[in-house]
Amino acid sequence: GLLFSLSGDKGLEAEVAGGEAGPVFATPVRETDGVVGKGLAFDGGLALAWPAAENIYAQRGTISFFFRPRTPLGRTPFPLFRVASADGTSWDMQFLRIDWNGHGLDAFVTDTGLARTRVSFRMDAIPAADEWVHVVFAWDEASGVRLWINGKPAAKLDKKAVYDQGLWGFGPFQRIVAAWQ
Repeated sequence: GLLFSLSGDKGLEAEVAGGEAGPVFATPVRETDGVVGKGLAFDGGLALAWPAAENIYAQRGTISFFFRPRTPLGRTPFPLFRVASADGTSWDMQFLRIDWNGHGLDAFVTDTGLARTRVSFRMDAIPAADEWVHVVFAWDEASGVRLWINGKPAAKLDKKAVYDQGLWGFGPFQRIVAAWQ
């Protein structure tokens, strides 16, 4: 079922939360127009994350969000979304990552042995600065990972893995989301 949902209509408080509804930290964030209703806008220096405990399960799940670049996208990669492990031996502590790679999106999850199940998608056209992009990424220990862009299947990898682990937090547009942040 639905574990966490945040539209922006209540600011940074989630309308649905299996765990904590408010962020662990949040600077600087402002309200803006969204695809439907309110949305959130971020400037440089963003630090924004919600607790993962009871809001995301490592074994399987789906992340869905809209983003609008507001400035033209180029070849420079940047992070779109992160989910951090609660503890681990990886230097970056990232359980899940979704990134703009300069020509499309990369997404992966990290299993308990630090292997990454990764997919990539090259977009036919780079989204315009004012264009909303809908990203959906799903993972499942029994079947692998799936990526959809704007409602269409974009990439998949069928692979069994053991993703079961403690997760610390999740958030958008940051290089690292981690307990030590």
